[in-house]
Amino acid sequence: MTAPVTTWILDAPPDWSAPHGLTLVGSEKHAGGWADVDGLSLAEVVRRFGVSDSARAALSWRWQIELEAIPSDLFEGIFLVDTESGAKVPMASAPRLMGQAVTPAGLAALGFLDDSRSEAPASPAVPSLLIDVDEAARLLSLSPVAPRKRVERHQIPGVVRTGKRIQFSREKLTTWISKKARP
Repeated sequence: MTAPVTTWILDAPPDWSAPHGLTLVGSEKHAGGWADVDGLSLAEVVRRFGVSDSARAALSWRWQIELEAIPSDLFEGIFLVDTESGAKVPMASAPRLMGQAVTPAGLAALGFLDDSRSEAPASPAVPSLLIDVDEAARLLSLSPVAPRKRVERHQIPGVVRTGKRIQFSREKLTTWISKKARP
């Protein structure tokens, strides 16, 4: 298994929550039929997506909720987003890509990334998906310390934590700011 070269985050509407018991189940075919041999929680799927793993790539994957069928609209508007390339992979497509290493060119070929962005690194004119605390403070017209305090009090949306590092989804933060600015 090789380490991922990019970071994937879950992009979901603020009111969406994963059903209890949601699992991505990997099965393999045996002489007597199919057997479930692996299962990943939603958090594990986000963490392991795009990582080359031949054992996982050989499995047949499907979403499951505690042995129940998945509603067809469960993942509507839910994406795995690559924070570096901007690729948006619909969550419903995650099972067929599990265990596969993903590249910008491959994501573009699947229609998850604009071809022009896969050929060259993002230019400075293209804003990143995540912003740091200092940039969030500038957008919010706050001191550099204030966003951290508001994160602790759960007063700012779009928080993405990577270890101790705090970043924000640019899109969610700017949407929230524009909604607060309306009379």
